[in-house]
Amino acid sequence: MSLPGLAGYGSFQAATEEQSYTLKPSQEYRFEASQNAPVNVTLLSGSAEIFGTELTIGPTYTFTSTKAAVFTWQGCEITVKGPAGAGYLAEETPMATYVNAHFGLEKQRGLSKERGEQGPRVMIVGPENAGKTSLVKLLTSYAVRQGRKPVVVGLDTKESILSIPGAMTAAQFTSILDVTSGWGTSPTSGPGHIPAKVPLTYYYGYDNIEENPKMYKTVLSRLALAISSKMADDEAARTSGCIIDTAGLISQSTGYEIIAHAITEFSVSVLVVLGSERLYSDMVRRFDGRRGLSVVRMPKSGGVVDKDESFISACKARAVREYFYGNSGQVLSPFSSVVGFDNIHVYRVASSDASISASVLPIGHEAGDTKVQVLRVEPSLILQNSVLAVSVVDSDEDASAIVESAVLGFVFVSDVDMVTKKITVLSPVAGRLPAKAFVMGSLKWMDA
Repeated sequence: MSLPGLAGYGSFQAATEEQSYTLKPSQEYRFEASQNAPVNVTLLSGSAEIFGTELTIGPTYTFTSTKAAVFTWQGCEITVKGPAGAGYLAEETPMATYVNAHFGLEKQRGLSKERGEQGPRVMIVGPENAGKTSLVKLLTSYAVRQGRKPVVVGLDTKESILSIPGAMTAAQFTSILDVTSGWGTSPTSGPGHIPAKVPLTYYYGYDNIEENPKMYKTVLSRLALAISSKMADDEAARTSGCIIDTAGLISQSTGYEIIAHAITEFSVSVLVVLGSERLYSDMVRRFDGRRGLSVVRMPKSGGVVDKDESFISACKARAVREYFYGNSGQVLSPFSSVVGFDNIHVYRVASSDASISASVLPIGHEAGDTKVQVLRVEPSLILQNSVLAVSVVDSDEDASAIVESAVLGFVFVSDVDMVTKKITVLSPVAGRLPAKAFVMGSLKWMDA
């Protein structure tokens, strides 16, 4: 029987097998783990790493809902327990190229520290399933191991960093990544053996960047401004620079427009292109040498596999579930509260092609307005199973403030009672809901 909110943990497990592998220098063991078929990895001897974070000899690392690889520079021996056929050994990897990129960035960071200047601002771009996030993790891990404190920026709202889908985030990394949870934990995830990362979060509300490009660019600009302010006040962050993860390109028109916008807003100095010769050629033609920007092409790892819709959906659901309930290793207890319709103010940003329905009220805009439209959502069944962002601004602020504000956290609407006109809300912290603006996106979740 599963704990409430932890459906999937302790449910049916696929048949497992345990095998030992001896990896030669520069080999890697690639594996895939699902929610119901975890993979356990134990380092027996030698040295090994996952996304640049070193493994410790002895402990067992448990992976779920992930695709990863154990890499060794000097050779190692591991045992793997998981579903039959979950992994394999690979001889050819792009790690030499990736580590050379790290050394190049380190050289720039060293010069930046000596001169008190801005460190490298690196942005990784490429099509979907090119390994962008894996490379960002790797470069972040290596930078932290060198004593740097880079700011990592997540612009892929389909797989947000240290937050739920639909969010854009930034966090300064001063300690190692948690190999089993991907990035580590935020303070809302509870205590852990690795210091929590504190992300700055803005809410776009959709997992598709083409759903509302105008809104996406507005939120991106606000995040970039906040990061610039952070770096102006923090020498370690400024000289360490930032590493930016991006969404997979969907179309040349919108995708290229957003890349250009991000390059300008973040003052990108190094643009890394993964997995596409055409994209690299286009980026060189458009950006190489402009405003001190260098465009670099790197090979896609052979271990990168396509993520089907079912896997992506499972990862989204897992991210929301773990935000409220934690995971099997860190079980959290969210709080449920009931609030009247008159005591909660919910807003949403209309999609680019959305028409205004009778259930929403425009704030400061008329139908057909080309500006980003912020709509007041009247409490109704439309809120059922919605995840709402809690804005830092008060509920009576104007539309632009709501669009451009950071968020305090998220709540989940578990029930809407149209008879009593009350809403039941799940929150990670106890107490009354703050008198803030709540922002609704497209994210729905079933608390099963």
